[in-house]
Amino acid sequence: MIKKILGYIHIESFGLLEMLFAFFMILTGYKYGSLRFDLLTLLLMDVLALKRGKGIRLYRPLFYIAVYVILHELFLLLFVKDIPPTHINFVLGLAIHLFSIFIIAPALEYEKLKSALFLVSAISMAGIIYHFLIIQTGGSVTPIKLPFFPEMAETSRLYEEGLRPKGFYWEPAAFITFILVPLFIALRERYTIWAIMIVFTMFLSSSTTGIALSTTMVGIYILTQKVSIKFKLLTAVVMVAMLAILFMGNLFEPGMTKIRETEVETTARLINGPELVEHMPKEHLVFGFPDSHVWDYYMKNPEIKRANLILSEDHDYIFVATFWHVLAKDGIVGLVLLLYLYLIIMIRERELLPYLGALFIALFTSGIFFSSAFTYEFSFILAVIYHIYQSEEDEFENQGIGYQYGSV
Repeated sequence: MIKKILGYIHIESFGLLEMLFAFFMILTGYKYGSLRFDLLTLLLMDVLALKRGKGIRLYRPLFYIAVYVILHELFLLLFVKDIPPTHINFVLGLAIHLFSIFIIAPALEYEKLKSALFLVSAISMAGIIYHFLIIQTGGSVTPIKLPFFPEMAETSRLYEEGLRPKGFYWEPAAFITFILVPLFIALRERYTIWAIMIVFTMFLSSSTTGIALSTTMVGIYILTQKVSIKFKLLTAVVMVAMLAILFMGNLFEPGMTKIRETEVETTARLINGPELVEHMPKEHLVFGFPDSHVWDYYMKNPEIKRANLILSEDHDYIFVATFWHVLAKDGIVGLVLLLYLYLIIMIRERELLPYLGALFIALFTSGIFFSSAFTYEFSFILAVIYHIYQSEEDEFENQGIGYQYGSV
């Protein structure tokens, strides 16, 4: 009976690698002393992936930017004064995050990955709904801790306590990063009920980014994918209905309140990037500023301090969206390589347009900047690309025709 139910909701087969990958965005929130669970999980997934015998598969557009970013950080470490010795830890973490993609992506099996992601989606959505109900009754919420895991560090800038549902994640943005992948799969596989439930939960999370990205993904899907008019109309009607409820009803009031209270002039996500770049010396824009982080660069440069940057509440952190962060830290060269990566996949892989389109919009609102979120997103993207290539190869072999992989 249970097997039949799981089959009905498209949760059928599992693999340890795929389950770890599906839980990855939750596990990134934990530390045990100085041991970071994002790096530990990545290294464990690397071992599991290599044991499957798929080897290391480089995707050239991603490889170019990975090499550039690592060499850029090594240059800072070796030749720039006042770079703290702890920068080596940042470089090692960056290398693990970027090069793990080439190990993990080829080993992920699409059907097992799909099942694992839907299972974790069900758990994650239950957590968001649970928090939403607590908030509706007048309570406040903190992230739900996984059993047997260390307590989440309340001193972290990502730790939130308040009136926004976040479930098992440190903040709604982390949940949105995770759930966009199952939403894309639900749309790609025509799992209408899953897609509706996921979008509904994204709206409940009160994340303005989640609301914008889910609407963007569904819109691009309707406009670009070859599906029946009936399915497109159904999807469009559901999205319009949810947006109507958002703007006219009370169910998504926290999200609507956040939208109403968002002022473009005082929003760090939109203002800090242009302000930072505008006040940087022009020579720093080619290869990026010569410092470890935006905060260090800000503290050492009077010209940057004159910019109207919005600091964190504790005045120890400056949020800069990915597009501007890459331009400032890695220069025009790094930004061109990043945009080339996005655009080449959009051009070559029509099926991935809805997901890549949403991620492209997120470049201007989110701070993934070669982090765990970047690793999660692009491991999935490459896994789908390899799955598409393998499916095409199998089809050609069945027809007795030779097949060559696209240039990757």
